[in-house]
Amino acid sequence: MISAIIIDDEAKSIALTKLMLAKHCANDVNIIGIANDIDTAYELICNVQPQLVFLDVELQHATCFDLLLKFDTYNFQIIFITAYADYALQALKHSAVDYLLKPFTPNDLTNAIQKAKKTLVSENKSVEVQHLLNLITKPANKTNKIRITHEKGFAMLAVENIIYLEANNNYTIVHCINNQRFTSATNLSEYEQFLENYNFYRIHHSYIINKDYIINYFKGDGGEVELTNQQRLPVSRRKKAEFLNWMKL
Repeated sequence: MISAIIIDDEAKSIALTKLMLAKHCANDVNIIGIANDIDTAYELICNVQPQLVFLDVELQHATCFDLLLKFDTYNFQIIFITAYADYALQALKHSAVDYLLKPFTPNDLTNAIQKAKKTLVSENKSVEVQHLLNLITKPANKTNKIRITHEKGFAMLAVENIIYLEANNNYTIVHCINNQRFTSATNLSEYEQFLENYNFYRIHHSYIINKDYIINYFKGDGGEVELTNQQRLPVSRRKKAEFLNWMKL
């Protein structure tokens, strides 16, 4: 039985999570505490030492990341919960942590619990959470890495080493320096949302490029860009004016 706490500032959300856990995960999870603000949550975690924390991203006038920054190491598994498709969700998607997007289903919850059970003894919890905090607190730091999910697991790539990304049906081919290529199971639109905080721009429905690797622009209907790897990519006609304006920045 996993000892768990719920940290959420909405009474209805807490009640719903408890109800779903009681109905679908009663044999797996035992709720031993509830908190609705950062200070109470910090004390609760220190006092009861839970194995698992259901952690809402938005907490009154702060976020759960303000809470996590209080810890040096993380001896508990976290399932993040959020209702917002914002920067936090993009960071969650590109880190190795578990999360639930409200409104989540019983199946979403049970899958997250099963995944948490497999990784409760993992030594990587601190690494995973620290990577997430880096994405949140330093979104424009080009030393950050991005998770590239593939069929065997995932790779962590330095954002600054990515030259461009190419759509391939529901997959994305990530082209990097030194002729490295990675095929990701994440679609191009999700990468577009995450990389907008960096020097990346979607020039075409099939391509996102890194501004640092552009060496030439050739005029045309939409035009073309030439990158440092000698690849020439089309700029869509509807993106041309916006792209040229972006290049002035």
